Amino acid sequence: MREEKEQESRQHRAYEATKKKEAYNKVWGEVSHRDKSLWTKAQLKVLVSYKKQKADKWRLPTTVAALLEKWEIIKDRLLPEELLLESVEEQENNDDEDENDEGDDVIEEDDVIEEV
Repeated sequence: MREEKEQESRQHRAYEATKKKEAYNKVWGEVSHRDKSLWTKAQLKVLVSYKKQKADKWRLPTTVAALLEKWEIIKDRLLPEELLLESVEEQENNDDEDENDEGDDVIEEDDVIEEV
C-alpha cells in the first residue's frame, strides 16, 4: 500500500515536471526572438518558475518589472534536466575516482621519509 502511494507520488511529480517543461519550451519559443518589453506577465512567470530551484528562498515575483529583474539573474542557470544530468555525471566521475584510489594506500619508495 505504501509503495503504491510512493509510486503514485513519483508519477505525479514526473507528470508535473513534464507539464512545466512543456510550458517553458512553448513560452521560450514564443519570446526568445522578441524584445523583453513585449513579454507578458504570464510568460515571465512560466520562465522564472521553471528556472527557480528548491534551494531558492525567494517567492515568485508578482510584477512584470520584478519578474524581469529576477529573470536577468537566473536566466543562465542550467535547466532542471541539465542539472540532473550533471549530478549523475558527477556521481559517475566520483565512482571512477574511488576505483582508481584503491591503490593509493601502498607506500612506494619515494614516499618513505628517512628520520635522522
